[in-house]
Amino acid sequence: PHPSLHDRTEAQAGVALDINLIIGGESDQSQSIALTGLRFQLNDEKITDKSSYPPLPGADGPNPDSSSGARFLSVIKQPYFVSIEGLQQVELLQACWEMVWRDDEPAGSIVCGFDVPAEVRRNTHSASLPAGKLYLSLAVFTEEGLEETRARKIAVETRSESFLRERDDELELMQNTNNILMKAVHYRNAFAAAEKFLMSKKKHLPDVPLEEVASIGNELFMCKKGKIWTKENGKQVLLGYATVGTSDP
Repeated sequence: PHPSLHDRTEAQAGVALDINLIIGGESDQSQSIALTGLRFQLNDEKITDKSSYPPLPGADGPNPDSSSGARFLSVIKQPYFVSIEGLQQVELLQACWEMVWRDDEPAGSIVCGFDVPAEVRRNTHSASLPAGKLYLSLAVFTEEGLEETRARKIAVETRSESFLRERDDELELMQNTNNILMKAVHYRNAFAAAEKFLMSKKKHLPDVPLEEVASIGNELFMCKKGKIWTKENGKQVLLGYATVGTSDP
């Protein structure tokens, strides 16, 4: 386990977070469900009997040493959404959380687990929050780790932009030549540059938004945008995203 995992976890006791959950994709928000008003507090007390709580990916996964262990999460305010029938309250039960941080990683995560007792749907055409286990993952960094990850992201984006320029240059050369063989060469080069662009983004770009972060306990920083997901047949299924604010408990 990370040598500072225990101290970093202990320092989060009492941290309160205000969460908005957006169920559905960002591209078509007309069909999404916005669950607002959720507020919870991270507790330091460990859960000894986990039988009635959602299994957590760190504590109950293949690398439990990278986890702080499951701890209680106090839901202060339940979320709600608005439908044609008015304001609808949503219940999130059996709340728990963990901090996961591998020894060689610049970033860790806070993962919260909930039980959703009934499906949530705004209307027949909207996205839905299925009944069952719901998870919220929030990336956390030390100041050094945040700067390191930001630098890596800038380097990846700079390299990716060079592949786009290469693609555009090759397409321009293809259009400007009358030689059929050279047209084929430039087309192949443009296609290869486009593939390099996609692979560089997919493989190396940190999958967290690094522009908006909030300071939390023990000199840690949390990304203000997280992932909402569940598990189906042992696989992680993305449900949407969350926006985060910190507040006094």
